[in-house]
Amino acid sequence: MAIFTLDQYLKGVIKNTKQNTNDLKLDSKNKDQKDFAIYVENHNGGIHRYHSQEEWLFVENGTCSIKFHNQILDLTAGNLVLIKAGQAFEIKEQTSETVVVKMRVKAIYNFEKELQNYLSLDDKENEILVTVKNLLAEEGYLFIKTSRLMKQSQLIENIINEYLNGDLFMAPMMAGTFSQLLALSLRMQTFNRTAGKTKKVNFIGSDLDRYIDLHFADIKLAEAAEYFGFNQNYFSNLVKQKTGKSFVEHVDERRMQEARELLAQPNLSLKEIISRVGYSSKSFFYKKFSEYYGTTPALMREELFRQANINLK
Repeated sequence: MAIFTLDQYLKGVIKNTKQNTNDLKLDSKNKDQKDFAIYVENHNGGIHRYHSQEEWLFVENGTCSIKFHNQILDLTAGNLVLIKAGQAFEIKEQTSETVVVKMRVKAIYNFEKELQNYLSLDDKENEILVTVKNLLAEEGYLFIKTSRLMKQSQLIENIINEYLNGDLFMAPMMAGTFSQLLALSLRMQTFNRTAGKTKKVNFIGSDLDRYIDLHFADIKLAEAAEYFGFNQNYFSNLVKQKTGKSFVEHVDERRMQEARELLAQPNLSLKEIISRVGYSSKSFFYKKFSEYYGTTPALMREELFRQANINLK
């Protein structure tokens, strides 16, 4: 890390990868530890959906958005989000300059447990702790609105560099820095106190996504319009106007996401997968898949099997 800045190094990882995974595990020089890891978000397109393993998400550079159920957070460089284990979220709207780092380090530092163990006789400190615990319980995440110039960003970079360098006593060094990072964020009260600082998603967002999730395999525009109480043509135009994508594009996107997940299951034939995601034509499915992922279903399946160490030969 002496020649390149951390930002340059992470951009290089994204640029040079041949992997089609949504996140890329960073290599630590300490090859012995396998209990925790740090990842950088890939720029491979498609939908980047996750269920948190309890993680710290940091925007090293650029901008992006994170979707949590009925809310969207717009993030800029330096912003930090603590996400509870089991919380579903989606990373959206990355630009070519965006660098998002995810730290899955619960094995060495559990921020929820740390918060529960905080003891204080100071009324002000107790008030802050209650607010933060309530935010985590209600929202499933804690948005720490810092900038690249603030101390928190420097601490995050120290953690990432510690992980990459893999020196002796790496884990306790990282855990100590995480503890300092959390305490500093509490002291400076840089966390979002109310959901009003985020954007509420209207029906075009969460409700439409939920409807498509339930019906994508056998979905019709007319039935969707009726469900939401609109004329078919008006509904079609409204979806396009509000989201920038047509109703069909939303459906195809969800089908492609499902196809990728099904391809990872070795017991399913390609014919069965095509039927399950809602297509009747194999050639049309191949065309859509190639447009969306830039590869064929067969090659995607080979890569998914390789990543999962599945060998069918």
